Amino acid sequence: MIVLFKNLNTATKIISLIVLMAIALGLVGYNGYYYNSKANESMGEMYNDRLKWLNALRGQSRAIEAITLEITNPSSLKSEESSYKKEIQDRVQESDKLWSDYTKTQLEPYEKERILQYEQSLKGWRESQAKVLELASAGQKEEAYRYFKKNATPHVDKLNVLLKDLADYNAKKADEAKVQVDKDSAFANKLLIGIPLLAVVISLVIGIWIARMIANPLKKMLVSVQAVADGNLAVKPLDATANDEVGQLAAAFNTMTAKLHHLVKQVAQTAGKLNDASRELVIVAQDNSATMQQIAASTEEISAGLETVSASTQEITASSENMGANINQVSQTADEGVNIAKT
Repeated sequence: MIVLFKNLNTATKIISLIVLMAIALGLVGYNGYYYNSKANESMGEMYNDRLKWLNALRGQSRAIEAITLEITNPSSLKSEESSYKKEIQDRVQESDKLWSDYTKTQLEPYEKERILQYEQSLKGWRESQAKVLELASAGQKEEAYRYFKKNATPHVDKLNVLLKDLADYNAKKADEAKVQVDKDSAFANKLLIGIPLLAVVISLVIGIWIARMIANPLKKMLVSVQAVADGNLAVKPLDATANDEVGQLAAAFNTMTAKLHHLVKQVAQTAGKLNDASRELVIVAQDNSATMQQIAASTEEISAGLETVSASTQEITASSENMGANINQVSQTADEGVNIAKT
């Protein structure tokens, strides 16, 4: 795989990287879209859960009120009071749990203000309810009923009004949140889809432009290098205006071809000078050959003259010997004449 990628041309390599980046951007956009949708759903569910808790709490409050009133009913049986009280206790626990879940959420100032009022009214209601149950257990059901109407009812009514206000407020907020969430979600989804798509398009355009900006000079350079390799040094200089590696490579290639052209020119000039020198040497050699021929002829003449001189010398030597013999002979003759004269 690495060898295959290595053998691809430069433009294909760059475009491959751009495509991989585009795929990565697409995955990022998809994940953003998915989790944004989930977050929007969670926001809607939060308001829906709060509204559900409040409505359930309203139901529990009404049920506790009704059971308490049932206990104060003179016609209710004494044996049923314990089950009623047990049911009230269970509903109170469920109400406290619902209220706790609601108050643990992110509340707004409007809700916090009514929560304080609710808890104050709830305290009064439960104190009044305890007194009502105490009177009913003592058999004073009419007195319990009157106490309920006089002391408990205002608290119960206030609780129900506050719960209704909170429920209506959360219902309104849920509707507003749904509208806003849908609007924000639609806008966010457009961004999450549009931005990656725009980034992909821009990346592809820029990638192709960069690939061509790198590959086209390299192609021209390859043609010029092949021409130089074939012996053609008359190639046009490459565009070396860029300051990147491609521009530096083009400038180096232009410098190399210029130096090669200058070197070849010098070699040609030197070859011409050597050719002229060779011609001069040939002429000098021819002149030397004629001179040597003249020297040889002169040497032959001198040799012939020396032979003549040698012959003359031999003749002179022979004459000198004859002359010496004659002189000896004359000397002897003279001696003989002297001797004869003496006699």
